[in-house]
Amino acid sequence: MKKSWENEFSLMNEILENFPELDNKKKWRSEVYTFNDKNVLSFHGFKHFFSVWFYNGVFLKDKEKKLINASEGKTKALRQMRFDSIKEMDKGLIYNYIKEAVENEKMGLKLKIEKIPLHNYPELLSISLVDDNEFKYLFEKLSTAKKNEFINFLNEAKKIETQQKRLNQIKYLCFKGETLNDKYKKTNFV
Repeated sequence: MKKSWENEFSLMNEILENFPELDNKKKWRSEVYTFNDKNVLSFHGFKHFFSVWFYNGVFLKDKEKKLINASEGKTKALRQMRFDSIKEMDKGLIYNYIKEAVENEKMGLKLKIEKIPLHNYPELLSISLVDDNEFKYLFEKLSTAKKNEFINFLNEAKKIETQQKRLNQIKYLCFKGETLNDKYKKTNFV
């Protein structure tokens, strides 16, 4: 059974009334609070927990040790607080974290992200890109991360038959303008 998180949303909205400098914008099917068009925070109700996301949470002092990195090794700057219920949510503590996040944004703190190196193209992919100009055009338009996602997907296959099936799937997705994990990214968690 999915919880509605209505009380938790109300509490967050009440806290955020104290931050008139933040703009509430709709991004990624969620409410995101920004300062000078820079993402500061968002909050979501998931199936098993309620979460407050700080986009530059890596800069928060976190004296209370309330922040987690939801995807170690992948997520760089984003940090989140998780709650099982409104009883766990300390209004003053959340206010202080938001205040610090806003101050950090005003100071312009930004994590310098290293560029992701592009993996080597497997031979099967290279041949296909040479043979199919339309596929090559669509594939080359992808970000480095999305190209690497497809390359890893292809490289994970051991048999040539599986590699060919996966290459066909990659082509199909490119022509549709989709990537491997789009079906998971379109979920509305709120």
